[in-house]
Amino acid sequence: MKKLGIVLLSAAFLLQMHTLNASADQVKQQTSPVQSVAKTNADDATNTEKAINNSKTESSIVSESVQKNDVQDSQKENTAKNNIKTDQEVNKTDTTEENTTSQKENAVESNHDAGVKNDTTPTNNSMNSKQIIANKNDEVSKTSSNINLSKAAENKATNNTVNNNSRKTLNIDKNVPFKHALLKNKVQEYKNSSLSSVVVKIGQIGDVISLQGIVVDGTRKYYLLTNNTYILVDNSVLQKLNNNYTHYYVHANYTHLIKAKKGFVLYSDANTKKGVRTVHKGEYVAVSGIYYTASGMPKLRFGDLYFTANRSFVETSKLPFKKSLLKSSQNEYQKASSNSVLRKKGKKGDVLSLKGLYLGDNNVYIKVTYNYYIVADFNNLQRLTTNYQRYYVHKNYTGKIKVKKGLILYSDLKTKHQIDVIRKGSFIKITGMQYTSTGIPKLMMGNYYLTASRAYVETSTSSKIFLNIKTICQNPEFPTGCEAIATTMMLQGAGVNISKQQVVNEMPRTNTHDGNLGFIGNPRSQTGWWIYPPAMLKVVKNHLSSGANLTNCSFNDIKKKINIGHTVVVWISGYGGTMTKINHAITITGYDNSRAYFNDPWTGKQLSMTIKQLHNYRKADAYRALGY
Repeated sequence: MKKLGIVLLSAAFLLQMHTLNASADQVKQQTSPVQSVAKTNADDATNTEKAINNSKTESSIVSESVQKNDVQDSQKENTAKNNIKTDQEVNKTDTTEENTTSQKENAVESNHDAGVKNDTTPTNNSMNSKQIIANKNDEVSKTSSNINLSKAAENKATNNTVNNNSRKTLNIDKNVPFKHALLKNKVQEYKNSSLSSVVVKIGQIGDVISLQGIVVDGTRKYYLLTNNTYILVDNSVLQKLNNNYTHYYVHANYTHLIKAKKGFVLYSDANTKKGVRTVHKGEYVAVSGIYYTASGMPKLRFGDLYFTANRSFVETSKLPFKKSLLKSSQNEYQKASSNSVLRKKGKKGDVLSLKGLYLGDNNVYIKVTYNYYIVADFNNLQRLTTNYQRYYVHKNYTGKIKVKKGLILYSDLKTKHQIDVIRKGSFIKITGMQYTSTGIPKLMMGNYYLTASRAYVETSTSSKIFLNIKTICQNPEFPTGCEAIATTMMLQGAGVNISKQQVVNEMPRTNTHDGNLGFIGNPRSQTGWWIYPPAMLKVVKNHLSSGANLTNCSFNDIKKKINIGHTVVVWISGYGGTMTKINHAITITGYDNSRAYFNDPWTGKQLSMTIKQLHNYRKADAYRALGY
């Protein structure tokens, strides 16, 4: 019985131990899924880190390879630069830009790799089996999150690797057909050499681009631009430009009008061999288009004429004035086209209001008065001041004028140098008209200028040309000093402030009987004789450097002097009473078809005689005359 009891106790003990072992196995089976997940997470993180490290190594190798190739290309470019002096600065800029771009790309890649590595750090911290067992639900959630982060990091590393592999196979051909070009049409600029790449921007017509290489991507070719964007190779949308293109206007849309900074020539051919005319500094020329030589040199066009686009010679301009005068007849059209309805033929001297520039059929047109159009030939347009109504603006309107107020005669268009004074009541023959830079018209008497203001002058139909100079009488002070008094009137008419006493005092004297040397006798006495032009000329030259002995001149010569505002002193004999019969001097002031007008110093009056009479009186005194 004692043995039986021991056996029973042993069996019970074994049964209890079996039960405990079974419970332990069940607990073990319940915890193994959590441990499995943790183990899988740890393995994934380890593999991801290895992939990232491999990617970084490969990226570093590719970056070094690209940078090395760039440096070699840069060295080749530096060698080429020594052979092309004109492109030296451009190539230097391109090389610097290329190296800078490579350095920026390497820096971006390094920063990107560092970011990926930081993304994997939480995975290493998640591997704590005690925390998994302590809080199973919480750890499972954290593990799932870490798995997603690991996959994201792995995707970034994979994309980075793909991009680096693409760069590794990128082959840039530096042999571009030209270095700079102008866009003829809009083009898309891509971030990478792929049509599926991001479009960085749309290049516009007239944009200038610079090429640094050609990239082949499958069956397509791309130009790599200096701004590190890509465009498809299509030379039909590109216009080659000269390497010094910045010195020129390269696109016609920049302007329809230029102003000459220096003189240049208009040519009838694009090769600039057949000159048509010279454009002077300050003139305007319309631009209807642009032409490029084989070397990419731009030439501006106006219709069928060609001229320089060099910025040193031309500059862009807006419509320079609002009022203009036609120098010669010109067609006026209904629209900006020579094929449209012809409104009328504008006449020489017509005044036009200019409203704007318009590009038409191979030409530039100006919209003018009543909304009609003329070809923008600025060589046929004379600028007018906006107050042009106050002036006579065309020489055909004038011909002859009457002076309403006293005015000054000038030797220069800017009216700074006074030559003569024209008194009220004078009738002047106008020989021409010129305009100041601001479009103010000036009347011309020979080579001299006077105002065209309607307040000072008015047109005249009279045949009379007459200089209304002040009369001076020789009596009673100088009964035999007619030559001195006639000369005084001529000098005063020329604007010299001088009196008859001063002229008499300056007049040379002689003790001989030769009037060419000086005055014979005393002009204050009735017994005085005379003085001739050679001696009297000395007084004139004291005040007018242009003084001249006009002895033997014809009346036509005298008329020419009158026409430019100069009076003339002539010697006559046989005219008048006792004191003037033998010898006398008068001041010729004008003429008409049959008569000569003069100031008589003996009477102090304005008188006239027939041209034939004057001829006979002059003949009797050897055609002596004095002028300036």
